[in-house]
Amino acid sequence: SKVTRFILICNYVTRIIEPLASRCAKFRFAPLPVASMRERITYIATEEGCHFDDGEEEEVVDEILCLSQGDMRRAVTTLQSAHSLSGGKEGDAIRKESIAEMAGLPPPALVDGLIDTLRTKKFDDVRKFVQDIALEGYPAEYVLSALMAKIIVLDDVGDEAKAKIAIQVAQSDKNLIDGSDETLQLLAVCSIALEQFKRRN
Repeated sequence: SKVTRFILICNYVTRIIEPLASRCAKFRFAPLPVASMRERITYIATEEGCHFDDGEEEEVVDEILCLSQGDMRRAVTTLQSAHSLSGGKEGDAIRKESIAEMAGLPPPALVDGLIDTLRTKKFDDVRKFVQDIALEGYPAEYVLSALMAKIIVLDDVGDEAKAKIAIQVAQSDKNLIDGSDETLQLLAVCSIALEQFKRRN
């Protein structure tokens, strides 16, 4: 212990087991400013010879920054993966629409399909759809975020119903951070949403 130090870097300190966490000094860092992240990501892209279609570099960088949510490590990893999957220096240009898919985020069509399934007001159909999402491997936290963003702008869902769904999304997000099962938490949110959809009529 006199000559050795370990540094553990994580997004959620609750996912470090207590015997380790109790022996660590915890330092919390706020998300980085978008301007500084954009400058650094642009610099890395230039130095690594990343290719973009004409006028699309800024859009791709903005998409990476949006997905990384202030996490520079995630932003650099996303850029690296996109560069590698595009074929490297000799390959095709990095495109905005491929960033989310490459990062394993749910495509808009999947979230739209989930909302359409909720509109059927059949729990068995909703459960089957949620299980399919889990089998596809999409992270529940991103599915919940995308689902809430879609529900918020629906004109045929009342404010009270949106509030109840949002409360369950927040609770499920906390449960996910604490290590709960992703499928069960996604199903919990969909159950509340299904109940609210049924009450409209």
